[in-house]
Amino acid sequence: MTFRGGIGPAAMAVGQRERSLSPYPAADVIGLKHINSRRAAFAFGFVAVILVFALPGSLLNAIGLYSYQSGGNPLSKFHPATYAAVLGSLFALYGRRQGGGLAGLFRDSPALAWSVVLIVFCMVYSAVSLGISGVAVYVDTFLAAGLAAIALDAGTHRQRQILGYTIMTFCVINVFLSIYEEMTQTLLLPSGVLNEEIGTTARAALDEFRGQGFYEHPLSGALVTSMALFMVLGMGLRGWRVVALFGIFVVGLMSFGGRGALATTLLILSAAALFQLTSGLATRRLNVGFLGAFIAGVFLLPALLVLLTTMTDIGLRVTTHLYLDESADVRIVQWRILSLLNVHDLLFGASADRIGLLKNQIGLTGVGIDIENPWLLTFLSLGVIGFPFLVASLFLFLWHLGRRVNTPIGWLIVIATLLICSTNNSLGRKVPDLTFLAGMMIALSGFKSEQHESIAAPTPVISDPLDRPTAIALNPGERNRGLTDRPYVRRVPSALSG
Repeated sequence: MTFRGGIGPAAMAVGQRERSLSPYPAADVIGLKHINSRRAAFAFGFVAVILVFALPGSLLNAIGLYSYQSGGNPLSKFHPATYAAVLGSLFALYGRRQGGGLAGLFRDSPALAWSVVLIVFCMVYSAVSLGISGVAVYVDTFLAAGLAAIALDAGTHRQRQILGYTIMTFCVINVFLSIYEEMTQTLLLPSGVLNEEIGTTARAALDEFRGQGFYEHPLSGALVTSMALFMVLGMGLRGWRVVALFGIFVVGLMSFGGRGALATTLLILSAAALFQLTSGLATRRLNVGFLGAFIAGVFLLPALLVLLTTMTDIGLRVTTHLYLDESADVRIVQWRILSLLNVHDLLFGASADRIGLLKNQIGLTGVGIDIENPWLLTFLSLGVIGFPFLVASLFLFLWHLGRRVNTPIGWLIVIATLLICSTNNSLGRKVPDLTFLAGMMIALSGFKSEQHESIAAPTPVISDPLDRPTAIALNPGERNRGLTDRPYVRRVPSALSG
C-alpha cells in the first residue's frame, strides 16, 4: 500500500536498509570498501601460519632475505609471516563496517588487546633504553603471534578446520623429513648456527646430529610436534587416524631429540589420562573408548619407545644424553650472570653486546652456547622495569588462546607450550613458536565450534556477512498473518569474539 504524494512503507524500509549499508568510514580510509574483510583477514592469517612452516628463518637468512644481525636493511629484520599477520590484523580490525578498530578488539577480546598493547610498550621501552637493534625480537616472536591471532579469529569454523588439517599435514611432513635427515645424516635446508657447527665438525657423531625438517632448529620441531600430538586428541578424529598420527608424532619427538619436550609431553599425557581414569571410576561414567585407549597406550607406547631406541637410530641422542651433559650444565651456570649486573643493567636492561660480555665472564663461550632460559634472557634485555610488562603480555596472550578453545585439550597445549619453552631460549630470540601456537589453538577452536553450533542451532539460519542485525521470519506462514513487521532479530556474533 502506498500514499499519494509520499513514499510507501516498503520503499521507506528499503531506503533505511540502504542507509544502514553505508560504508564504514575506516574502511574507506584504508581502501577496504569493496573487499570481504573477514575473508581477507583470515587469508592473510592463514598465509602467515603457512610461511612460518615453509620458510624458516635460517633459509631466508641463507638467501639474504632475513637477518639476525644488527645493521643493514631494517625491512629484512622481520619474517615475511610478520608482514602477512600485520595485513590480516588490519583487515580484521578496520575492514568491518560496524564495531571495528581497537575499540572492537578491546570489547570482544580484551586479553588479546591488552597483550598487543603491552608488547608494543615493551618494543618502545627497549628502543628508548637500548636502541632499536633489539626490537625485532619482540616483533617477530610476540607481536606477530598476537596479530596472527587477530586475523585468524575472523575465520568461520569451517575455515579454521581447514587451517587445522593444513597444520596437521605440515607437522606430519616435517616428521618424515626429520626421519629422512636422521637416516642420511644430511640437512635438507640451511640450518641455524648450532647445527652448522655440528655439521662441519662432528657430522659423523650419530648422537649429536638431529634432523630439523622445515624448522629453524630441532627444538622448534620438538615443540610443534608436541603441540600437534595434543591437537590430534582434540580434533574429533576417530579410529586408526588418531592411532597413526599419535604414533607418528611420538616418533617425531624422538627424532627431533628434544629431551624437555619429550619428557613434558609424556608427563602431561600420563597425568591427564590418570586424572580422567580416576574421575571416571569415581563418578561411574568411564568411557569405554577412553578405557581402551588408556590400556593400549600403557602397553604400546613403552613398546614403541623401546623399539625406536634399540632397533633404530631415531632418538639415539635422547638415550645417550640422559645425564648432566654440557647442555644441561649451561642451564646451571647461566644464573651466575645475575651477580655481574650493575644497577643500570638491573633496572633498565642490558644491550646484546653487554650480555655477550657477561656470558664470556661466566664461561658461556663457543658456537651455539647461549642462555637457555627465556625468562632470564628477557629479564636481562628489559630489566626490572620492562620485564613485568612482557610477562603480563605473554600470559594474557596464552589466556586468550586457552579461553578461545576452552577445552581440556586446549589448556593442555597451552601448559605444555609454556613448560617446553621454559627449557630453552626460544622466547628470548626471534622464533615463530607463539605463531605456531596461535594457529593451532584457533584451528582447534573450529572443531569445537562446529560441535556447539550443531547442538545450539539445529535448523539452518541465514547469517549476515556484514555483522549487523538480521531479520529472519519465524516461519513462512507468518507472512500471511502480517507478522513481517515484527521479525525475529538474531544478532550475528562478531568474528573477534573470544
